[in-house]
Amino acid sequence: MARGPGRSDGYWISSLPPETPAADLVRWAKMRWRIEQDYRELKQTAVLPVC
Repeated sequence: MARGPGRSDGYWISSLPPETPAADLVRWAKMRWRIEQDYRELKQTAVLPVC
């Protein structure tokens, strides 16, 4: 599968229990995606120390 801006990998790996409702999985995935987007944006606008 092609990767790049705007492309999803088509799957997610989760450590949540198997009985977790699909709606909760989607909510957590969206939160994670938003955090990653914010981090990328921050890296572009500010110089962050390398950890």
